[in-house]
Amino acid sequence: MNIWEAFQQLDFEILYKIEKIPKKQLEKEGETILNFAIEQQAPLEIIEILIKKKANPNSINHFGRNALHIAIINSAGIDIIDCLLNSGVSINQQDQKSKTAFHYSIIYLEKPSRIGVIKYLIEKNADIFAKTKFEETALHFACKKKSLKVIKLLIEEGLDVNSKTIYNESPLHFACQWSSLEIIEYLIQIGADVFEKTNFFETVLHFACRSNSLQIVKYLVEKGVDLNARTFKNETVLHFVCRSNSLQIVKYLVEKGVDLNTRTFNNETVLHFACRSNSLQIVKYLVEKGVDLNGRTFKNETVLHFACRSNSLDVIQFLIEKRC
Repeated sequence: MNIWEAFQQLDFEILYKIEKIPKKQLEKEGETILNFAIEQQAPLEIIEILIKKKANPNSINHFGRNALHIAIINSAGIDIIDCLLNSGVSINQQDQKSKTAFHYSIIYLEKPSRIGVIKYLIEKNADIFAKTKFEETALHFACKKKSLKVIKLLIEEGLDVNSKTIYNESPLHFACQWSSLEIIEYLIQIGADVFEKTNFFETVLHFACRSNSLQIVKYLVEKGVDLNARTFKNETVLHFVCRSNSLQIVKYLVEKGVDLNTRTFNNETVLHFACRSNSLQIVKYLVEKGVDLNGRTFKNETVLHFACRSNSLDVIQFLIEKRC
């Protein structure tokens, strides 16, 4: 049995029986034996032995990740992370998507206890300002993970609340889709630009309408974000909500005077979007409000075409009853 087969069966004792790891067993199919051991939750002692036996923590796999990336992704303890750093692993190595171990410490922040790893990497001089291939910062990822503690920590360390991805998305855009009202309020309080638009002309309200949070939508509207702002496809926030299945938000936007008869550059109505998302409640509501049942896109597609494409039997039946 070789080392890879033994580790696959969680048999780490094999390392005590061999003096030297054959060079051909240090790597296999674009993966390193050290990375594999970490993925298999090998204890610290085994990691130390592997490094002593010439397993290189800086060897990268086919994703461009070194042993530190793998340790962070697999929730390794600080003892193993410390061992790798003491063995000379590059703390700021970027993988194929230019993500560092510090980025992954936030991306894989599944438990509050993992905040200790983030703080530890900062103490060890990880580049907290590193950007990914798409120019996402650690703050963008923290907003996705809904962690106010980490967001505040990063702000205290000097990260820019208005940093942008290559698509001109700010941390606030991410927060409006994935975070809580508390986080959004905090970001705006410290200077986040609530009127910023992406390269696709999406406002923070467009992002919020993907979240299905009426509370967040109301807050942004109160802050003055344009209800009738349009993306580069001429989609309004109402189009976004009809795609996201939130009848509450649809009703709220209509009460606020959003244009019900707006169309995209493909001539799609909000009813087309609702039919595509299988939301019978929203479809019924829009029809009651007078949205054109027989509107056609520039490809001559009706709302019934969209409902059929989405295999929504309830919506199809309703539209047929309405003689669509």
